[in-house]
Amino acid sequence: MTQDDINFLESKGWVVECESPLEIREEDSGSFATGYAANLVLESLRDEEKVEKKFNLNSSVAKLMERAFDDADYPSDQQYRIEPNKYFCAKFAELIVKECIKVHEDNYGVGIIGSVLKKHFGVEE
Repeated sequence: MTQDDINFLESKGWVVECESPLEIREEDSGSFATGYAANLVLESLRDEEKVEKKFNLNSSVAKLMERAFDDADYPSDQQYRIEPNKYFCAKFAELIVKECIKVHEDNYGVGIIGSVLKKHFGVEE
């Protein structure tokens, strides 16, 4: 456990209660993980950050993606196969936003609404 790991967990709302074995608690919900489970949480949070950076997601798109995961009905045999779907969902959300902006601009011209949407969702041409 490095100081970078501790700082990263804290930035994501987790408190390190013990470093060896690793014990962490989520501040808002009180969820608790220790040992291997705590390391899985850390790894998952790092993976989420990579997805956000890879697809240049800002918090608006990331929140929509998380909502999609929370609301999705995964078949029981697929419930542990979420990671590949994250990449799909991130790209899908980006494409939806770009398409909405394109439709608006094609029908009403380039204007303030398209600019506001691009800024809000962090979408670049």
